[in-house]
Amino acid sequence: MSAQEPDAKPERVDPPVGIDELRTDIAETRRRLGDTVEALAAKVNLPRRLRNKAAKVSARAGRVVEGTASQTKAALIRLLRIGRS
Repeated sequence: MSAQEPDAKPERVDPPVGIDELRTDIAETRRRLGDTVEALAAKVNLPRRLRNKAAKVSARAGRVVEGTASQTKAALIRLLRIGRS
């Protein structure tokens, strides 16, 4: 069952035949369970999600400010050139 599909049924797997298959099956089940736990932990960690969102918004705002500053500088240079003419 994945974090994206809460109603999904677990995959049907034939029972392992030997001890090696059983160990492999247990290891795979543990890995999938660990992935699910990590996905759930990320969803409920609100402070981290807010920090990530704030960082993205801040970076975007910085790019907008840089673009606006460049446009303003270019406009001022054009005005100064017009004023000298």
